[in-house]
Amino acid sequence: MTMSQMELSVWRAFGTGEQAQVALAVLLGRMKDELPTAKPCPKCSKRVPVRTKERERTLTSLVGSVTLRRNYHYCEECKLGFYPLDLRLQLPELGELTSEMEKRALDFAVNEIFDDCAQRWLLHYERPLSPVLFRHVVERVGRQCEAADQGRLQEQLKAPNEQPAECLVAEVDGSMLAIRGLEPWKEAKVGIVYRHNV
Repeated sequence: MTMSQMELSVWRAFGTGEQAQVALAVLLGRMKDELPTAKPCPKCSKRVPVRTKERERTLTSLVGSVTLRRNYHYCEECKLGFYPLDLRLQLPELGELTSEMEKRALDFAVNEIFDDCAQRWLLHYERPLSPVLFRHVVERVGRQCEAADQGRLQEQLKAPNEQPAECLVAEVDGSMLAIRGLEPWKEAKVGIVYRHNV
């Protein structure tokens, strides 16, 4: 099971709180112990020995905080460090949120300013997230999108069986903004493009 599958099943059954955290710990405890043996590199598939044993990572999940101990491997040929347990659980490579939490934080952050995200978050979830954490999630995911194969990324972003829009709307406007420096004002152009089906 992935971390998302575990935490979603626990969250749906117990919500949040101590009972949910115990249930998630039980599911994680059912996983086989990670043996300190060589594992295949995700890039070249060459088996790579453990470089550091049992590094801790604490993540915020839908049901609370969870700490994992995982082995770190480093492929000298690819210059790539990786944690097989993170890959098996399908955790984000970096950050302090699970994939499910990161997905929700990103949904807030692409639609609101970060301070407002932190306030709105508390209407839906018990555990607070800081404005800085929302910014870090957006920066990290943005870097991943920039590094991704753009053609493949666009294919993944398409809605399934999407029909061409009857109308494509493009709106552009400008507004004067106060700035620092010799000129007190500059015009900023903003725009939006969206599909409109009549």
